[in-house]
Amino acid sequence: MENAVRKLRKFERVKGPRPSFRRSDIKPGGPCHALADLAPPRRKGISSFVWRKRENELRRFDFTAAPRVKVPDLDAESTPEEVFRQFLMLELLEKIVQEMNRYVAQNPWTPSAHIKGWEDTTMKEMMSRDRFDQLTAALHFADNQAERQADNRLWKLRPVVDVLDMQFREAFVPNKVVSIDESLWTFKGRHQALQFVPNKRARRGIKVYKLCSSLGPEAGYTTAFRIYMGKDRGDVPASMKAVIDLLERGGLMDKGYEVHANNWYSSPSLFHHLQKRKTSAVSTVRSNRKQMPIDLQAKGRGSVDFRSTDSSMLALQWLDKRPVTMLSTVHTSEMVALPPNCQGIQQIKPKVVTDYNNGMEGVDFSDQLSGS
Repeated sequence: MENAVRKLRKFERVKGPRPSFRRSDIKPGGPCHALADLAPPRRKGISSFVWRKRENELRRFDFTAAPRVKVPDLDAESTPEEVFRQFLMLELLEKIVQEMNRYVAQNPWTPSAHIKGWEDTTMKEMMSRDRFDQLTAALHFADNQAERQADNRLWKLRPVVDVLDMQFREAFVPNKVVSIDESLWTFKGRHQALQFVPNKRARRGIKVYKLCSSLGPEAGYTTAFRIYMGKDRGDVPASMKAVIDLLERGGLMDKGYEVHANNWYSSPSLFHHLQKRKTSAVSTVRSNRKQMPIDLQAKGRGSVDFRSTDSSMLALQWLDKRPVTMLSTVHTSEMVALPPNCQGIQQIKPKVVTDYNNGMEGVDFSDQLSGS
């Protein structure tokens, strides 16, 4: 024992005392500032999240958004073509025509036996099969010779992506419950950001983070999206950054929205940050996430175990065929009885589980529509 103490003192003399770290030492804009903002405040001698075996005391935020169609020319009688033209705008089509003509001017074509020389295309052109092949080969959305950022991997599609992103946000304001998940857009070409996800229908393509409406006739509408272009390197975890970016991009923060997501995104730190921005959240969660209660364990099928914090955050585990762990800022441990199934068996589930399943239907329906 004495030898160990002497070695420890010798180590402290060589290495010096461990520097103290306080939140006040973090400079705005510094490398630790983003994480410090997302991390919950600490009080001396008290953990950031104190989980207790007691019912969750809810603190609900007023919903201040005004869900509606923001485009004055659209209503219930609008045709699919009229809706489509609100997204694929005339200005965007003119941009595509301009870039196609520019591309061929920069890279002149040699006429062949069955394809004549290039003629500039227009918006109203009617075409033969050979002319269609010409236009397909010349399809461009940006000037190849214009200056661009070296790290912008989507520069050839950026004009189209920016217009669609803006129109999705400007055309419609979603209802209170929204959901976030990733989709895989089928792509069989070559690209640095190409992903292979075996559990997706497309399996190979471009990964996209989406924020969608969840309930009502607008379920599945994509309010905001972000295309994944490689590993996010920063102080904030990529899963947390994806949620915050989508909510900020869609203009949904500080308005009382309720976000549903899966266990890749969720964590107590993220939920705490969303609470500070007057946004509720419901999600499955991995039980080994940092700051989750370590003693959460349901015993026996159908049983539940739960913990809550003073900030109205609930961690609940329900044992079905396997443990299901939930995190929520809008639920208690309330159980609900479901209608009998085809065999006449009535099942009882935690309300947080049934609400989560209903809330994720929006992004699931969006995936069905996009074929991903």
